[in-house]
Amino acid sequence: MTHEDIAARLASPRGPVERVARRWWAASERFLADVRRVWRVLFAPRKSVIGYTRSHPIYTVLFEENPPRGFVFFRPSGRRVLAPLERLAWRRASLVHLDASTRAKVGEHTPIVVSCEGRPAEEFLRDRRVKQIYVHSRWAGGDMVDRREAKLLRLTVPEAPHPVAGGSPNRPLVIATVGYGMVKGHDVAFRVFDTLRNEFPLHLVIAGAFGHNWQWYPEISREAYERIDFPSLERRIRSDPHVTMRTFSRPEVLRKVFPLADVYLHLARMDTYPLSVLEAMSFGLPIVATRLNAIAEMVKHGEGGFLVEHGGLDEIGSPEWAERVHREATVATRLLLADAALRSRMGEGNRARLRHAFSMDFVRSELEHTYSTVIRRS
Repeated sequence: MTHEDIAARLASPRGPVERVARRWWAASERFLADVRRVWRVLFAPRKSVIGYTRSHPIYTVLFEENPPRGFVFFRPSGRRVLAPLERLAWRRASLVHLDASTRAKVGEHTPIVVSCEGRPAEEFLRDRRVKQIYVHSRWAGGDMVDRREAKLLRLTVPEAPHPVAGGSPNRPLVIATVGYGMVKGHDVAFRVFDTLRNEFPLHLVIAGAFGHNWQWYPEISREAYERIDFPSLERRIRSDPHVTMRTFSRPEVLRKVFPLADVYLHLARMDTYPLSVLEAMSFGLPIVATRLNAIAEMVKHGEGGFLVEHGGLDEIGSPEWAERVHREATVATRLLLADAALRSRMGEGNRARLRHAFSMDFVRSELEHTYSTVIRRS
């Protein structure tokens, strides 16, 4: 397999007609999924309805693809055409599983279960409707877990049916990174690739895009963003035949990107609980990532990959931060690229950790018990 073959497998639809047709088909699928969600609630009265609000894959993977048994799950779509039926469906919720970053109108007597990527807000401790607070990580819960004000429940992804096959002498080694914006560190990932490309036959896949969401991440200044000169970097990347960068849907990432990859990079400046790291683990990929928040609980340094020092949010916009992470990540990635047995051993270590410390079966069993108990007592 050559660079051209890899690029062809990862290419977006070529013609404008095909691209429009695919977008139309995807939009139609989303609309039909919203209709089916309402239908299940309105015409499945024998099961308790669990309302939830966030459309992030960390929740849709659980509530829509691997739901706890015995319940019907409903999330409002916000579509005007469905609004009357969705209001009726929402009122049928016996319990609301609320993501801490979202807000929703919840009835005065409707019990609430809260999940938090970061530290839970004090308001949830004061709200009598809140019957259980879950945190995704030890980092998020801290002393609240020790005081039993919150319970650790690591939301997760199912293990991929088959791990990646790994590289071979007949094709370039593939480094992958996933996400959107400056916060994901794609600029540093490219520097790692650019440093190592003369030592190994490499192809870099950036499944995402540059840019920055200023309203969400004010810790990164415009000066820091402009200093990197992302437009020039993007032009260079798009003209490089050994790099593929485009937006991929999540199914495409699972179907195309991870099965091709040999090493996964997640050199994030900011992140709390990155789903892409768990998905890379599920495919048996060794990981090089910043030691940041919950990432250190996902990837065991020296067992499932290598963690490079983050340094703190005060430094993330500086050239010194990028240089240090680039230097440490290059050393770690070089070790993995040079040793197929090490890649395989660490990849299998990640699959085993996902199986035991991030078990989907455990999450489903825990929620089944909590939902049943809370609804029965309400």
